[in-house]
Amino acid sequence: MRKPPKARRRGPTLKWTQRTEPGSPGRRYAPSMVWDSQKQRVLVGQGYDQSGSASGGFQAFDPAADGGGWSPLAATGVPLKRAAAPFLGDAQPLHLWGGLDDYGDPLGDLYRLDELDGGAAWTPLVPANPPTDRAYPLCVSVGPRRLAFGGFLIVGF
Repeated sequence: MRKPPKARRRGPTLKWTQRTEPGSPGRRYAPSMVWDSQKQRVLVGQGYDQSGSASGGFQAFDPAADGGGWSPLAATGVPLKRAAAPFLGDAQPLHLWGGLDDYGDPLGDLYRLDELDGGAAWTPLVPANPPTDRAYPLCVSVGPRRLAFGGFLIVGF
């Protein structure tokens, strides 16, 4: 039996660097995160904190800013604290769907984030024929369409 060929490294050598920036959201498990291509920033929010409780609120990271670039996202109508909820979209408006609440129960709610010059607002939406409540689904945006696959469901409890 022949041995498989050794893997060759191609391209530049990459190195991960842990950064601790002022105002960062801190350590989180299963947070929501998305690249906002319209505003050229990363949004991070919610997830479980180090005590195991679901965290609320969202922060924005501007990679082009000097000294870190973290700032809280001040918005009205912030969704319930949750973890394992995907963002849908890569530009405004962004959507946040499902996840797990502070007790580990799946959620099925859907919110839209609208940002205007005067501030930001989360708006709850009620889609026709919504999918079942779930956490950890794989999601992708294709133009204006939001697609989800799989995820974690709790059935029969």
